Amino acid sequence: MRNFISKYGKGIRNPLILPNQNSIKLFLDNMITFEGCHIIYNKLNSIYQEINLIEHYQIFSFDRKKDDVFIAFDEQKKIYTPPYGYLFKIDKLIENGLIQESSQTPLKETIDYYNLKTKSKISNNNLLENIFAGSFGTSQPLINFPKDLIEQKFHSGETIITKSIYQRIVNEISQI
Repeated sequence: MRNFISKYGKGIRNPLILPNQNSIKLFLDNMITFEGCHIIYNKLNSIYQEINLIEHYQIFSFDRKKDDVFIAFDEQKKIYTPPYGYLFKIDKLIENGLIQESSQTPLKETIDYYNLKTKSKISNNNLLENIFAGSFGTSQPLINFPKDLIEQKFHSGETIITKSIYQRIVNEISQI
């Protein structure tokens, strides 16, 4: 049983369960690692297993680790659980209207991000954490992920950084 739990969300046979496809962005944008680092994500593909659609996303955390997450859907889902190795930022789920503050919707593995961040050495001294305001990503496949996503963010004007800092980030993530 422990192995099944430790691999939750990490494979086709044990995918993360969300209520519908519209909830993917809200959940992924509100995920952080156990260490308190934000993530960026990229949809790799859709897989049909029997009658179920499973979405395959690649994740890059700001502590420079890559991971894969598989997501399936169940409209009846009432307990939201992040994939193994991640937490949900409860304040952001409430802020985005996914749940009510007084909601009876059970959430597992939620965290007060701001308390975690003040305790985390990783996120306090992390260039990516200091530049980007949170987790973000795309449902479009990118050939050179995470570099292409960082480049899109830089050129969109959403994040104001100098070209030298941008180049430093690109050099760091290119080594992964």
